[in-house]
Amino acid sequence: GHFPLHDCHALGINPATYFNSALMIWNQRHLEMWEAARKIDEAGVFPNLNDPHEPDDGGQRLKDFGEQSYINAAVQQTKTPFQALPDSFNYMPYAAREMKEYPKIPNPVACHAAGYAIENKREFLQFCARQWSEKKP
Repeated sequence: GHFPLHDCHALGINPATYFNSALMIWNQRHLEMWEAARKIDEAGVFPNLNDPHEPDDGGQRLKDFGEQSYINAAVQQTKTPFQALPDSFNYMPYAAREMKEYPKIPNPVACHAAGYAIENKREFLQFCARQWSEKKP
């Protein structure tokens, strides 16, 4: 399944503005957002969790195992403005190949190992490094 939709529903946030938090640049102006994300995590209050319209949630808190859904909820709550980096800064080959939802990027800047099993991530990232180092400018 697609965890962002589940988590957006559980947190009561807009999925249309959900973003991937793999590579972020923040500064002091964003402290309010980070504090809000921490409070959302600590409170563990998810207004729509265990909703009968979401039968597969199985009582889970959120499907995202990391910080991403909390950050998205906090950005929306605090109305923190942000500028997304181009897709080339967060290329996800797994999503491009398996989910067919992500564009194929010819010259990625950063490669995201999302979707690869933890035991395969290092090998995958080493493969990316080899591929990019062989390219001629």
